[in-house]
Amino acid sequence: MARKSYTQEFKANAVRLLTHEGHSLAKAAKHLGVTATTLSAWRRQLVKQDRIDFETENQRLRRQVRDLEMEREILKKVSHGVCAPTLGR
Repeated sequence: MARKSYTQEFKANAVRLLTHEGHSLAKAAKHLGVTATTLSAWRRQLVKQDRIDFETENQRLRRQVRDLEMEREILKKVSHGVCAPTLGR
């Protein structure tokens, strides 16, 4: 018998039944026509992927904050030089 293959969208929607709709694992699996073990594996995979996506986004935001802080410091220094009173005039 050929093994069924499911799209990532189908898997994500199936996991959404568990997380957002509040269905039990057994009930959602039966409704979708998959085993509870399969649905549980999909949930683990998506949680792992979400964690990776979160960490990647967190790293990107930390770099952005660092760059903006450096930019702010440069602008502070430039504005103090421009706005500083000149002596002896």
